[in-house]
Amino acid sequence: MKKAIFRADASLEIGSGHVIRCLTLADTLARRGWECVFAGVSECRDIVPRLRDGSHHFVELEEEEQKDPTAILMLGHADLLVIDHYALDAAYETSCRKVASHILVIDDLADRLHDCDMLLDQNYRQSDLGRYSGLVPQSCLLRMGPKYALLHPDYARIRAEIQPRESVRRLLIYFGGADLADMTGRSLRAALSLERVELMIDVVVSLSSPNADEIQELAGRHPNVSCHNSLPSLAQLIAASDLSIGAMGATSWERLCLGLPTIGVTIAENQDDVAAELRSAGLINWLGEKDNVSEARIADAIESSIGLVKLRDWSQRCMQICDGLGTQRVADDLVALAGRS
Repeated sequence: MKKAIFRADASLEIGSGHVIRCLTLADTLARRGWECVFAGVSECRDIVPRLRDGSHHFVELEEEEQKDPTAILMLGHADLLVIDHYALDAAYETSCRKVASHILVIDDLADRLHDCDMLLDQNYRQSDLGRYSGLVPQSCLLRMGPKYALLHPDYARIRAEIQPRESVRRLLIYFGGADLADMTGRSLRAALSLERVELMIDVVVSLSSPNADEIQELAGRHPNVSCHNSLPSLAQLIAASDLSIGAMGATSWERLCLGLPTIGVTIAENQDDVAAELRSAGLINWLGEKDNVSEARIADAIESSIGLVKLRDWSQRCMQICDGLGTQRVADDLVALAGRS
């Protein structure tokens, strides 16, 4: 049996995206007979409940072990080590080669050296030419763009049944597992301020969010609002929605895959470049960074989208970017890579 170790963290500060996309890849490898082990901070299991269900073994790292490869070395030989962590670089990766036959790095910053056999950057850019030149070994396999986005299998399956949106009747609000800026609450209040009782609103909020109780209480006062948490996948909600409001992290590729027009807000500095690229391509309505986005601006954006004549064109453009088969492509490459050892 092949073994893969995943090194990724989740917290209220950094959100859940790194761990969730690694879980998607781990599930796919597990279906192919691999054993998958996760190593991360204790908070991971609070932010991502899936880590508590026993599907994959979880190793809790103490604070002093987070940047120290010793904990990984103690896990023994692995056919593959997957590192999805902005704070780790080539020094850490090289040390891990004592036990890892191959290393996959998941990154999108391109701001540090890596010692890896494959690098995945699933973000959309009009040109990726030379982005990691000099930052990875010459032999490193580069997998770039939403073609390789690590999406749950539901997305490729549902995509075949999706029709481009014609009008806005259902709105989805989702800002990830942390949302310390309470963009979820801000967006919900903005949508409700329009007093469009015919507009159905789905709000997804993590129970670990400090604003969860307030959002649930607000949702409960409005019959057109449904509140969701602990979902295995957003695919069904995205497919059922006509418009979304959300952050510009990993969920961007899920929305694009299913053709969902999005009002985007960046909640971290590293999302700005991606948001700018997507806006330039006519794929999102980017309102800017969270600190500069008021409830009034969100309300105006929703109202404008509801009256948009070319909503269908927007939806069709989104679907051209990502087909939902990225996880299978990456898994195929990793299985082939492991077979060479």
